[in-house]
Formats: sequence, C-alpha cells, structure tokens
Amino acid sequence: MTVEDSLPGLLSSIVYIIPVEDNDPIEASFLQGFARSLMKSTGVIRLINTLPSDTLELTTEGRKIRMARRMSGQAPVNWYAQSPKALTSVITPVFAPFIIVFFGPHHKRSNYAEWIEAHPFPLTVVADEGGTISYQDFSIEALRNAYLRICDSLEGKVKKSALDEEREYLRDWAEPAGRDLGYQVGGHNSVHPNLMALICAGYKDMFYGPFEKINDGVGPYVDQICGTTRTILAEREAVGEKLANQFYRRPPSLNLFAPAIYPHVREISLRDGPVAD
Repeated sequence: MTVEDSLPGLLSSIVYIIPVEDNDPIEASFLQGFARSLMKSTGVIRLINTLPSDTLELTTEGRKIRMARRMSGQAPVNWYAQSPKALTSVITPVFAPFIIVFFGPHHKRSNYAEWIEAHPFPLTVVADEGGTISYQDFSIEALRNAYLRICDSLEGKVKKSALDEEREYLRDWAEPAGRDLGYQVGGHNSVHPNLMALICAGYKDMFYGPFEKINDGVGPYVDQICGTTRTILAEREAVGEKLANQFYRRPPSLNLFAPAIYPHVREISLRDGPVAD
C-alpha cells in the first residue's frame, strides 16, 4: 500500500452553517420555537436555498440533471443552525471541507476564532467583516475560488485523484441562467415555500413587493398559491422520470404544512413575551 492509498477521499456535499447564540426559551418564536438570532438570519436562509448542494451541481453535466436530483432527494440543501458549544466541539475533518459558516452582524465572531483557526484547511466564512467572503462580494465565483484554495491546502492530506476531480468540477461551475416566471406575486409566508422551489428551478424577479390584498378574504391568497403550484407541477412534468428514479423515487407532488405550537408557549405571558414585539 502506498501513502496515496492510505489517504482519505473527498465528500462533494456542501454544508451550510448558521450559528445560533440564544439560550433563553422565553425569547423563542411563538410558533416553531425558533431562536431570535435565527429569525434575524432569514435572508441568509433564503440565500442558502439558491446555492449548490454539492460541487457537482453547477458543472455542465450537473446543471442538466439538477432539478431531477433535487426532486428525488439525491441533492438536498444541507443547512444547520448550531449553538456555539455544539459547533466548536468538533473540528471538520479533511474529507468534508466544503462547508460555509454565515455570520450576521448579531453574531460574535470572536466566539469562534479559535475553532476556525484550528481547521486543517481555510474554513469558508461569510461575514460583513473578517470573513473569507463578505456579503457584498458573495457570488458563485467567489465561492468557487474559496473552494479551490481549500483544494490547494489539502495537497498531501487527501487522495490526489479526489482533489483533481473536485478541481475539475469547480472550474466548470457556472450559475444557471435566470428564468422569467411570466407573472409576479406578493411576498407572503403562505406562498413562500412554492417560491423557494421555483428559485431552485432558476426563476427570478417573482415578487412585485409585499402582499397587498390582506383585506380581500382568502381568494387572493389562494390565487397565488394555486398559480405558483401549477408552475411547479409543470416543471416536474418537464423533468419527467429518469433512470435514477428506479432507486431514488420522486416524492409526492404536494406537501402540506401546518404551523406547530412551541410547547413552551404555554408558560409565556403574551403580554410580556416576545410576541409583544
């Protein structure tokens, strides 16, 4: 056995991390019990939904099968909200280097400095200041360049063949062309899951602004939900069945979500609790 044979390969999957520094249940959101700092990161969560699930996805070949892989669960977007204790307790191994940590202005980056420096490769950090990439400069090209630097840092630590393959993927990255939906909707949580799915399909400029018809009954809400659902179903039909679907079955066409009530809410005074904000 050679030294090369004893080295690990590389995982192509990308993992997105948002630190969550809250610890007081009284400050959690009224419904799902989300921490306040996570709620302040909603823009980051939307951004993550537009990013690749692995290093293959934005290659020439990957773009052709992107939607089929997403629909069958082969390429989920992996993002996690982590407390400082959980996040800094483990150093990411060299065979899984493609992770991104997003810091917002409410995060204390100093809490993570030692953990960041302890990594055997340059950890990718997105932050207003002091990160690998700033939010202002964030782009697919900037992310690719950060990952290519990671590959350079892993010479002699992972298999050369795996590094060569990842470099080939990354150099072939291209952002999918934007698509026009043909109509626009008002921004509202009732339609947001559909819009996130359409963003994955490459659609852009779907909002005309905040939803306006809030006093006109349920009809305008239903119209938006049905319109965007029809577009999603048309996209699914266009993708069709693939050979891989023999092993990765396509999920049902429709998912229904109902808000959950955070159990701790029964102990919160609505007068003095976070919902009063």
